Formats: sequence, C-alpha cells, structure tokens
Amino acid sequence: MDGDNSNERHLMKLLSKHIIIGAKFDSSDHCPSCHPDTRLDITHSIQSWMYNLVHKYKILWLHGPAGVGKSAILQMVTEAASKSASSILSATLFFSHPNSRDNPKRVFITIAY
Repeated sequence: MDGDNSNERHLMKLLSKHIIIGAKFDSSDHCPSCHPDTRLDITHSIQSWMYNLVHKYKILWLHGPAGVGKSAILQMVTEAASKSASSILSATLFFSHPNSRDNPKRVFITIAY
C-alpha cells in the first residue's frame, strides 16, 4: 500500500509541474462572481443546459467581448453546481490570458491533476 501512495505522490509531483496554476474555480486566484440576484436569466439557462442530459449540443460556448462578465457568470454557475447534491460537475478550468492561464497544451494535464 505504501508503494501505491508513493507512486501516486510521485505522479502528482510530476503533473504539478505542467498544470495551469490557478485555473480551478475554487482557486485563490478565481475570478469574481456576479452580484447576488443578477444575471439570473443566463445562469438559469446554463444550469438548465447542464442538468438536461439530452442536449442538441454537447458543448456550451459562452462568448462575448472582453469584460462583459463571462468569467463571472461561469464562476457563479460553478460555485452553485459544486454545492449542489446533484452536481454533475467533474472538472472546471478557467483560462485567463492576462494571468498566463491560457496554454491549451496544459488543459488535460490540469484536469488529470
């Protein structure tokens, strides 16, 4: 058993050198969330898409110009999903170009970590 833990620790140490630091929604570097009771239409729409297992589209793309609140909306949605007993959230990753959290080569390593 100790050998398994040792191998796991070694693997995690190797992975940690290649992850996107601060990209998890609950990181201390996370983006701000929306003010309470704001952006309700879009957050409900996203949550509805998340929990409806039969989608026309498998990927939800939230897009818009810089500074309109995309990250804040998704921060609020992921915070709510992480607290839900029926959460289907398995991984989150927040890219941020100004914070150098935008390397696509590190996405899957970060999720595995």
